[in-house]
Amino acid sequence: MKEFFNYRITHIFLVLAIGLIAYANSMNGPFVIDDTRNIVENPLVRDLNYFINLSEAKTVCHNADSHITLYTAFKSRYIGYLSFALNYFLHGLEVKGYHIINIIVHLSNALLVYFLVLLTFSTPFLVSLSHRYSADAALFTALIFVAHPLQTQAVTYIVQRFASLTTVFYLLSIVFYVRWRLGKAGIKEFGKERGRVVKRPFSYLLSLLCVIAAMKTKEIAFTLPLIIMLYEFVFFELDFKKNFVWLIPYLLTLLVIPLTLFVIDPPAGSAETKMRVATDISRADYLMTEFRVIVTYIRLLFLPVNQRFWYYYPIYNNFFDPNVFFSFLFIIFAAGASFFLFLRYRFSHPYLRAIFFGIFFFFIALSVESGIVPIADVIFEHRVYLPSSGFFIAFTVVVFSIGRRKEVVVCLSSIILILTLLTIQRNKVWSSEISLWEYEVSLNPYDGKLHNDLGNAYLREGRVDEAIKELKEAIRLDPEHVDAYYNLGSLYASQGMAKEAFREFGFAIEIKPDHFKSHQNLGVLLMRSGRLEEAATEFRLALAFKDNNPEPFKKSPNIALIHYNLGVVLKKLNRFDEAVREFQTALSIHPDHAKSHYSLGTAYALLQRYDEAIFEIEEALRLAPENEAFRQELQRLTHLLRK
Repeated sequence: MKEFFNYRITHIFLVLAIGLIAYANSMNGPFVIDDTRNIVENPLVRDLNYFINLSEAKTVCHNADSHITLYTAFKSRYIGYLSFALNYFLHGLEVKGYHIINIIVHLSNALLVYFLVLLTFSTPFLVSLSHRYSADAALFTALIFVAHPLQTQAVTYIVQRFASLTTVFYLLSIVFYVRWRLGKAGIKEFGKERGRVVKRPFSYLLSLLCVIAAMKTKEIAFTLPLIIMLYEFVFFELDFKKNFVWLIPYLLTLLVIPLTLFVIDPPAGSAETKMRVATDISRADYLMTEFRVIVTYIRLLFLPVNQRFWYYYPIYNNFFDPNVFFSFLFIIFAAGASFFLFLRYRFSHPYLRAIFFGIFFFFIALSVESGIVPIADVIFEHRVYLPSSGFFIAFTVVVFSIGRRKEVVVCLSSIILILTLLTIQRNKVWSSEISLWEYEVSLNPYDGKLHNDLGNAYLREGRVDEAIKELKEAIRLDPEHVDAYYNLGSLYASQGMAKEAFREFGFAIEIKPDHFKSHQNLGVLLMRSGRLEEAATEFRLALAFKDNNPEPFKKSPNIALIHYNLGVVLKKLNRFDEAVREFQTALSIHPDHAKSHYSLGTAYALLQRYDEAIFEIEEALRLAPENEAFRQELQRLTHLLRK
């Protein structure tokens, strides 16, 4: 029985089993937050042809998120979006299929961590320790990785496949490089292939291809060439004269991300816009804040309690603030101590090489999102997914180096059981949008943004009274929260409470005069009340203020709706020529809007342009064949034309 647990196939089975147990209850979690923009409403994932014809893909990228155009995200994260497109091709928006792929990706990463540790103990300076460390260290590193609840955001939150899929290519690249390097050096691998040198001439090429694939999945892969160099330095004692030439192709891949963002078909806008930076945070302030964030990540890796999606994190701008200064000292001490011990004892205590590599892997892999380039949100748990693999390698080797095997195995097995239970519990939080925001509010009941998000979640489920309560609480906590006023106004409007809706849209506009969505909805209310001139004014203001939004948003369906509504008002005011122009503009933005075709047709009819009127109404009927009003108007015009 003891021998059974030493087989590699048994280890693989254990890793897969623990991973499946931990994530079995995540299968039905809905699309939430950024899933909507990147998957549900993303036209690019609905047709695989866009991944072949990039020029066609560019023409459909009318939507934008807050800082980066959809097309820029598409070309820089091409493989990640391709995986979503394949999901959509196979089963549309059936959410379970997306979760299954995310879990498979996570399990693959755990197995790659397992094989990376095994290979590392086959390198020249650690092979003598392989009989003592390799199997146990590899197994428990992979088990901790697959079971740790901090990984849930990168696995259960569907859109964060960008992070987990990048990690697959990242780790694959290192594994292929190490296998090639062992064969190149004529070193015998420990384990099943002991006693013979295994040559793998294609491993080097596969490693390079995985580097490029990782960089075309998410920008965090920018650090991969540096990790390859670090591995060479730590485990093969890098000889620049002999070995540096092998590393040159890896260093050249550092150009992939800059070329994608800034050279190959660059979008309009500044470099900072393309990099999705937060322009209101300086680089210095962001870096100081990230010192504290990194310490939070480390705390969560050791003690994963009070996890959350949204962390209320202040921006620090004083290096000598105790939160910043002591965090900086902690990071410097951790990195400096590991480097000192590595330099001094790397030959007498070779396991320190693995510890040093794991610690520096953690800091280097984290540096893209926790460095000097500001990102709008300073902390998210999924950002530690890739770096955690290095952290867990260092942690496991430390534990096995200081403890007796039997006690260590029992202790780590207990920890893995606890981590698995915490992951199952964490996945329950992600089981619905309401449960997610209710949990977030319970942790931070004084954050107006969270109450606003919970109110919207209640509204989408038809729980109107609870939605009103949460939106009002959001406003009470943050009287300047424009979106809460707008959302409450929209809710009142949907319930026929026009007076209350007028009031809330008015508050939103008072706080943010260029809030075009409030002007748009206020225009709709005025139109329904018969105050047509005022409605036209609000729609024109909404269109004027759209210029304050990102350029691609000017061509979104939402803007088309404003033109359509303005056209409806102008037609009621008997300004038919102006109405025609608005309907034509709406259709130039959203050609498949049946009501715009119908209204344009009726406007043409009022101008006695009957042929054009019939054409537009026929087009409306083609798009909405079940609409009886369209059919009756077409019959009336056809009969009129025959007379």
